[in-house]
Amino acid sequence: MLSDPIELVSSRLIIRSAGEADQDAIAACWAESNMQKYQPAVYRNHRAVWKGPTTSGPTYDYRIFTFSLKQSCLIMGILTCIFYPDTQMVLLGWYLKPRYEGRGYATEAGLTLRNYLFEGCQIRALLSHSFAHHTASRRIMEKLGMTQQKLTCKRQLEIQWYYQEWRPIVSYGLRRENWQDLMRPGQSCGP
Repeated sequence: MLSDPIELVSSRLIIRSAGEADQDAIAACWAESNMQKYQPAVYRNHRAVWKGPTTSGPTYDYRIFTFSLKQSCLIMGILTCIFYPDTQMVLLGWYLKPRYEGRGYATEAGLTLRNYLFEGCQIRALLSHSFAHHTASRRIMEKLGMTQQKLTCKRQLEIQWYYQEWRPIVSYGLRRENWQDLMRPGQSCGP
């Protein structure tokens, strides 16, 4: 499981576990119209799924992380992690406020958290999903070293139901051994 609290530092950002004091800022992120296009409705009510392990049904640990510039405490984006301890896999998502787009912040935050998850939590795989037409998210997944995965028809339908929209979905993944290859000197993916 993920420990609390987590604070990670990259070259420009501070990424940390969201706390109770962050709820209003996270709600403001989720209320933005840009977020409404891509975030499943089930996670828009963050107070209902705040954090921690589930107590019934499939076991997972849902966490929200915020990230901000080192010189500012203003939340510029969020990362979401669903950690499945039985399989040691994490489903990663992100949102960046529109005024910060195009500067590599989501990629930097994602790379920092990716490395923490593989190093500190010893996960086996990192997964992410996006609508096929959302090229910015697809590019972030590629910069994280993830590659597109084939989905079964059943899994495609499950994800589309989850997103409550019948649009094409793509899934990307990164296995531990591929991450280790990326971290070797001379490789292009890494902080």
